[in-house]
Amino acid sequence: IMGVARRSQFTSTFLFAARFASSASVHRVTTTPSACYVHLPFCRRRCFYCDFPIQVVGERRGAADLAAERYVSLVLREIQATPPTMAKTSLNSVYFGGGTPSLTPPHLISRILEAVHARYDIAADAECTMEMDPGTFDMARLQGFLDAGINRVSLGVQSFDDALLESSGRACTQAHRV
Repeated sequence: IMGVARRSQFTSTFLFAARFASSASVHRVTTTPSACYVHLPFCRRRCFYCDFPIQVVGERRGAADLAAERYVSLVLREIQATPPTMAKTSLNSVYFGGGTPSLTPPHLISRILEAVHARYDIAADAECTMEMDPGTFDMARLQGFLDAGINRVSLGVQSFDDALLESSGRACTQAHRV
């Protein structure tokens, strides 16, 4: 069962793989979480097949960064509002999904990982995964994600056929994948 904490316009911003017991207004963790999912909803445009909760930020320079600044401040508040566990175990997985998480600036990814680590502890050998789409990062940005603590990439290449990518509304082309 996934516990869901909601504090923004998006369906799910911060999920723990844990069971939550509920009362009228309070949630408390009844099992120790071992993984954390952070939803980063930003996309340059909505693909025709997508039904995920996203925020289209367009192609305008800086638009994703501005949206991410506001959104991450809410995620950080939500992390602080989520009850800590009493167990002495660490998270073994943190997953950034979306949307297109690679549109979020590396310094904000670092702030989220620091907050999760401070609240729940992240194991030294934890897998920290980020979904990334071709054309949304370069070597400097990738290095920023690595410096922030990302150690695994889930690369969103839905097809190697540009005509199929265009017909499905994807923002990337074969040129982005090279």
